[in-house]
Amino acid sequence: TATSQADGSTSAAVTDTTTVSLVPGVALSAGHGDSAVPGQAVTYTHTLTNTGNGPDTFAVTCTHDLGWDTQCAPASVDVAREATATVRVTVTPPADAVSGTVGTVTITATSQADGSTSAAVTDTTTVSQVPGVALAPDRSGTSDPGQAVTYTHTLTNTGNGPDTFDLTQQAPSGWTVTVAPNPVTLGPRAAQTISVTVMPPADAISDTVGTVVVTATSQADGSTSAAVTDTTTVSLVPGVALSASHGDSAVPGQAVTYTHTLTNTGNGPDTFDLTQQAPSGWTVQVVPNPVTLGPRAAQTISVTVTPPSDAISGTVGTVTITATSQADGAVFATVRDTLTVTGAVHRIYLPVVLRGR
Repeated sequence: TATSQADGSTSAAVTDTTTVSLVPGVALSAGHGDSAVPGQAVTYTHTLTNTGNGPDTFAVTCTHDLGWDTQCAPASVDVAREATATVRVTVTPPADAVSGTVGTVTITATSQADGSTSAAVTDTTTVSQVPGVALAPDRSGTSDPGQAVTYTHTLTNTGNGPDTFDLTQQAPSGWTVTVAPNPVTLGPRAAQTISVTVMPPADAISDTVGTVVVTATSQADGSTSAAVTDTTTVSLVPGVALSASHGDSAVPGQAVTYTHTLTNTGNGPDTFDLTQQAPSGWTVQVVPNPVTLGPRAAQTISVTVTPPSDAISGTVGTVTITATSQADGAVFATVRDTLTVTGAVHRIYLPVVLRGR
């Protein structure tokens, strides 16, 4: 307003209008770090502050350096002057992510009033180790007593990080079990063949079934394990002993009986057929025949030999007795009994003469 000093009622006025310009500004709270297992989402929360001198709309974007699934919410937000808004970022490592991998997501808030005005922070996610193990397949086989049989299995680290596995075994008393190699160190998803050698005791009875359980346990997590079962059936190994050979003498036509011990030295029940070979004209009887025995059991058998009545003195008759396993005809034992014929006993009978008196 301009006013005349000569006449204070004389004046003139103009109006000037000034509009304050918008100066955009934005800030994001600090980044975070966390861990997650493969396939598991982790969420980070940030505070977006409008530091400008007027209301503004901000676009929120997220970029992951490893291409992991990442979600930002909201994608756009209106914020008054000096006000705040919450931004949430969800990151999901892939299901096959290897432990120890670090992924970084960059969150950027950009003013729509001035695209050159923005703020950015980063969140880092470290993949946690998830141990896992597989051991397969179950096996079965047969073995003789005291003889080893070997089974092979595949041990796989199904976890997402390197791990070492301890191999333990449970076996029947007296059975010997060796597992190799042990322990086993494997990278993620790697596999290795292991051998399990099982040996029944030397005195194992046929058809005995030995069950061996082998367990692989993660050193990273003792609650993570896998097991296989190896089943071994003890084979029948027939065996027989017959003792002992004898010698004697007899007159023609006189029977002589020899006794022998028949022993089933095999590891299972068996029946033995008893056969004999003797000189022509000689009579041989073997009882009992056949003989059934349990493992390591024994029984006495009798062999009765009779030379012919016209046998010549001094003749030696050899009788061969053979006990043969019915389980395996190639398994047998033999004894030989000898009988020497002696001269016949001759008696002279003289008449008795009574004289009368």
